[in-house]
Amino acid sequence: MPGERRKPFLLFRDENFRPLMMDIFPAVMDIFSGMMVIFSSMLDKFFSMLNKKLKLMDKKL
Repeated sequence: MPGERRKPFLLFRDENFRPLMMDIFPAVMDIFSGMMVIFSSMLDKFFSMLNKKLKLMDKKL
């Protein structure tokens, strides 16, 4: 229509999108938190191995 103004496209104000977001967002946050736990445990293992290597090198010197 020539005289009708179009609404700007706002994804988060869409009534159909909000329930979908409420379903997906916690799952995405769970995945991210799990990845962070795995990554931090890998970093802990890496640094402990690095520490052991450095101690061995100090003994050799």
